[in-house]
Amino acid sequence: MSWTEDRIERLKGMWSDGFTASQISEALGGVSRNAVIGKAYRLGLRPHRSITSEMLSQVATLPLGNRTKSALYNDGVFFVGDLVQKTESELLRTPNFGRKSLNDVKSALAALNLDLGLFLPQWPPPEIEKLLLQWEAARRVSELHQARGGATFQAVDDHFVMTAGGDQDDLAAAQRPMTQQMHAAILQRARNFVDVASRLDNQPGWGGISRTTMNLVDLLDRPSISIPDVLGFLYPVAIELGSFIEFDQQLTAGAASYTEPLDPEVRRPLSDLVRNLAPWLRAFPSIRDADDEASRFLVKAGELQPTFDVIAAASEHDLLTDRDVEVFRQLRDAADRGVFQGEKAGGRAKRSASNFVIGVAAFAGTFFSGAASSDYATTSPLVHKVGQFLVRAEKSIEALVADLPQDLSHSIIDFIGNFPSQIPILPPSAPEVTIVQRGAFRSRDDL
Repeated sequence: MSWTEDRIERLKGMWSDGFTASQISEALGGVSRNAVIGKAYRLGLRPHRSITSEMLSQVATLPLGNRTKSALYNDGVFFVGDLVQKTESELLRTPNFGRKSLNDVKSALAALNLDLGLFLPQWPPPEIEKLLLQWEAARRVSELHQARGGATFQAVDDHFVMTAGGDQDDLAAAQRPMTQQMHAAILQRARNFVDVASRLDNQPGWGGISRTTMNLVDLLDRPSISIPDVLGFLYPVAIELGSFIEFDQQLTAGAASYTEPLDPEVRRPLSDLVRNLAPWLRAFPSIRDADDEASRFLVKAGELQPTFDVIAAASEHDLLTDRDVEVFRQLRDAADRGVFQGEKAGGRAKRSASNFVIGVAAFAGTFFSGAASSDYATTSPLVHKVGQFLVRAEKSIEALVADLPQDLSHSIIDFIGNFPSQIPILPPSAPEVTIVQRGAFRSRDDL
């Protein structure tokens, strides 16, 4: 196919209007995307660039001399996005702007991975001052760190996954002979209790104890050296078993309930299992620290609605794995059932949910502060799911983070409040999810 004058003019016009090479190729017909790019290069058309957060910065923030800045201001260059669209020859024709000023500008832009002579078809963006504030909110959120006292989360493929493993100190603890001997003994006690728990599970008020016991056996049934890999899952199981003990103590003390206290032949092996499991877990430094922190941060079950609203929304948008959702179910049930262990479970759940929100917001802030909003729709599916979650769970997130340190909660709330106008809101890919009163996270359609 030959490049006629008419096709060249159409190429120039579409290029200047900001169409991509693929769009131009399709409109012209009979020409590949690479051919369009090659022709644009030979015609001297400047390369397209998307708007980045650095381009929204003001020239005043660049390490330039006052004389250079004044010359740029007089030429109508106030933002870095204005500056990068200038060519070297255009700048050198600017009054009071010489070769030294040019070199300073090029060095300042190079530090931002930018250059002169760029073409920004979408510049200036609408409401640039507002957008600049939004980018700054995203930058602050991207620098947040998850706190102690709760599970931490990291983005893995298309989910946020609970970090369950311990550290080097935990590995050293797992290698001690005493730890390994206790591991074997606790595993045997847990196996012995499986049948008892299975029978107990059918009695009113004791539902879930069989599932918890079998989960414990599954987590313990591995070499001692591998226990640090599952500490983050073992701890909630231990809290939930402890909450069953507290529940029985309340019933034995005469608490009004239709549930009967445990028979001595059931109470004894359960108490024995928990009494051995708890100190064994505290031999691992990360669990000891988490348990001490949880003991200082007690939360009653009645205060946990925002916590589990957030987790329900996260489950709805497929941000958490099934295994991690199960951990939150264990903590919720323990919070409903126990007293001290219940409040400890509540604190662990709230801290973990807050860390999840911090991790999600930091992830979104990293994308949002480093890429243009026009590129958002082409990023990973996880980014889309995060966007939907932050928008739809905004009120629950605000309630959850309200008692975090003020600078932390303000950064998250400010970022989410500015987020909706910048992302495409797609229909949720999963049915709406809620939390039922003792059981798994379920779709409202199933209730």
